Amino acid sequence: MFPLPIHLYFEIGAMITAILYHRSLRTSVLRWFIPFLIFIVLVELTGRSLAYILHQPNAWLYNFSVPVEYLFYSTMFYYHFRNKFSRFMALAFIGSFSLFVLIQNFFLSGIASFNLHFLNIGTFAMVFFSVLYFFEFYNSSGDKHPLREPMFWITSGVLLFNAGEFSYNLFSEYLVENDFDKTLQIFRDINNRLILILYSTIIISFLCMKVTGTSRKA
Repeated sequence: MFPLPIHLYFEIGAMITAILYHRSLRTSVLRWFIPFLIFIVLVELTGRSLAYILHQPNAWLYNFSVPVEYLFYSTMFYYHFRNKFSRFMALAFIGSFSLFVLIQNFFLSGIASFNLHFLNIGTFAMVFFSVLYFFEFYNSSGDKHPLREPMFWITSGVLLFNAGEFSYNLFSEYLVENDFDKTLQIFRDINNRLILILYSTIIISFLCMKVTGTSRKA
C-alpha cells in the first residue's frame, strides 16, 4: 500500500487544489472536478488496498471507474463546445458509451477481467474531442490567450494522456504475445508518466480560474 506511487500524489494534489480553489470554481462547470477528483483518489486507494492489503482482484473496480472518467471528460467537452456538431457528437458518445458499458459489464464480458474495449473506445473518443475543441478554439478564440483558458490546459492534458495510451493499445497485443511486455510493465510506466502530465495540466487549469475566472458556466 505504502509508499504511494508518485502519480497518485499528483492526483491527490489536483484534488486538494480543486478543494482549495472551490470558490473560483463554483460558478463554472469545472466545479464538478471536485467530486470527480475525490472519486478518482478513492478509487486509486481502494484499488491499491484490494491488491496489496487484501490480495483481492480489483479489475471489477476499474471496469466501472475508467468509463466514468471518459464520461466525465466528455461532459466537460460538451459544456465547452459551441459548435452544434461537436455538442451532438459528445452527447451521442455519452449515451452510446454508457449503454455499451452496461451491456459489457452485466451481460457480455462481465467484470472479473478488465475490459480493454473501454480503453480503446475511450482513448479514441478523448483524442477526437480534444481535436474538435482545439479546432473550435482556434477558429473562434478572437483575442483570447490559450494559456489563460482553463479548458485549454485540461484538453492539452487529456489529448497527451489519451494519445499516449491509444498508441500503446495499438501495439499492446503484439508486445504481450511476443513477451516484450508480458507483465504490462511498459504500459504501467507509460501510463504513470502520462498521469503526471494530465494532472499537472488540471492543476494549472484551476490556477487559471483563480486568475481569470473564465470557463463555461453550467
